[in-house]
Amino acid sequence: MGITMSARVSRRLSYMYYFEKWLILGTVVGAVVGYFILGFSYLLKLLVSLSSIALGASHEITLAYKDISYVYPYISRKALMPLIILTGVFVSSCIVYRFAKEAEGPGTDAAISAYHLKGARVNAKVPVVKAISSAIAIGTGSSGGVAGPGIQIGSGLASIISKVFNLRFIDRRIMFISGMAAALSTLFRSPIGGALFAVEMLHKRDIESRAFIPAMISSFVAYMATYPIIGLYSILPYPQYNYARLYSPEALLSVAIMSLFIAPFSLAYSKLFHATGAIVDRLRRKMNLPIVFKPIIGALAFCVLALFFPELMGSGYGVVREVYDKISSSKSIGVSFYLMLILLAFLKIVATSLSIGSGASGGVFAPAVFIGSLLGISFGGLVGIKISGVPPTVWMIVGISTFLGATLKTPLAASVMVSEMCGNYMILLPALFGAVIAREITGDVTICISQKVRRVSERNLKVLALYEHLLETSSDLLKSRIIDVVTLHTPMIVGKEDTIGDVVDNLIRTGKSVALIVQGEKILGCIDFSVIELMPFLRRDSPVYALPTRKMPVLRYDETLENVLVLFMSGDYDYMIVRTEDGEYQVVYLEDVMLEVASKVLK
Repeated sequence: MGITMSARVSRRLSYMYYFEKWLILGTVVGAVVGYFILGFSYLLKLLVSLSSIALGASHEITLAYKDISYVYPYISRKALMPLIILTGVFVSSCIVYRFAKEAEGPGTDAAISAYHLKGARVNAKVPVVKAISSAIAIGTGSSGGVAGPGIQIGSGLASIISKVFNLRFIDRRIMFISGMAAALSTLFRSPIGGALFAVEMLHKRDIESRAFIPAMISSFVAYMATYPIIGLYSILPYPQYNYARLYSPEALLSVAIMSLFIAPFSLAYSKLFHATGAIVDRLRRKMNLPIVFKPIIGALAFCVLALFFPELMGSGYGVVREVYDKISSSKSIGVSFYLMLILLAFLKIVATSLSIGSGASGGVFAPAVFIGSLLGISFGGLVGIKISGVPPTVWMIVGISTFLGATLKTPLAASVMVSEMCGNYMILLPALFGAVIAREITGDVTICISQKVRRVSERNLKVLALYEHLLETSSDLLKSRIIDVVTLHTPMIVGKEDTIGDVVDNLIRTGKSVALIVQGEKILGCIDFSVIELMPFLRRDSPVYALPTRKMPVLRYDETLENVLVLFMSGDYDYMIVRTEDGEYQVVYLEDVMLEVASKVLK
């Protein structure tokens, strides 16, 4: 039987050095994702133009912008806004729930979940469905942005390319991240920030450092591939200022105070976003409506807000630019104006929760930019300028980074991306300072609930790879009882009054690796050979309960192999306890699970 082209390419790639391999793969995914995202942007611009014309804006105005937040001041038929928004959400929802349910909502969480739980595999329909549905929902006025859809589109295309090249598990995960980086770089003209965002957003307190170089390659390729078409421009305004003053003690103190001011809004955004989705879904179930109507319920409430505050429509970049221009050109701005901006920032939280939180297709990044910018300007006008002398327009940029870092748990990426989006790296360190403080204040509360706290260890990556392989090839084996698949070992049983010296001597003499401290039928803790590392600091005649024992899960004898593998991955254990049908305690080692399961698969 001949070897397929895919297999030949996969074999050739497996023999390549790291940089050579990712120079090729990064270039491929960067170009593919970059051009696809460009098409998505043009589709969005087309729908914004059609919606704006329907709402009474002139052709010249509609052709100049690709977000409806730029067009709202020129709208003459505001009474039609609810109809346009609801039609867009309904059509978008029908497409999503008919072809790819994974494309509902912001897209960011779905991509993160696919990375952590699905082996970085995405339904091949998702990129196209997400692009079309998001363009329709955002283009007709829903409160959302393009970052979330871009992340899901980029990761989905990377998943397809991985399948074409038949990439192994580890490389598929790296390719997945590279696709996200390429999408962000194209959308926000931020090649370094896009790569950092892709490797940082998957975890609350860690980064996928292994994927950084490939992400940088794909990000730069996407940026350069699309540059001849869309050129060089800054998404955010560039405040003209002597930035050396932003590094003064007074300014840095103001940044810290601003972080305290912004952090509660970040918490409100994360919690209200998910609470709104749950409430809307309960209402839908109570009314016995099909799931396609879930986003419609949220959109109805959003329409009421949009009638009174049309600034809440779309991503909000147009409003950010309008506020910036007003403050830059005015010598005196009243307190009431800044208070109105704070109100608008909170209403944007509500609007996005009703739109995207209820299931409409769109992102949460752009609304976060809107919220952070208005909060930053308000703080700067009311407090920051009085403490440090730094004008409100500069605080706008720092506020965006602070809010993004706290909400998405990406302080490093947020500060770099915001610096690139306004074309000014002088603001990087104060922006990072504010983002880190706000992230620490908000803790692990995040709008992306699929984020893990930290990376999976190298050992658990192997477990994850085995688990995924079993899902594809031996799903029946996963349903088998652990006691029927893997050899169990009898541990040494000791009492809590036994001495440390006796326990260690008996472990060495019997050749056992684990001792259980048991009192009655209760396991007080586990001791293994890691105890030896503490021996120089302990007395041999000390009771064993003085040791820092490990707490291990106790499994039932009928626990399935699938559940055991999931527990090994989630807890980073190297062994666990099994209670047999007779009530005796046995030990199952991860090493045995890996070897014996692999041997059964090979047979």
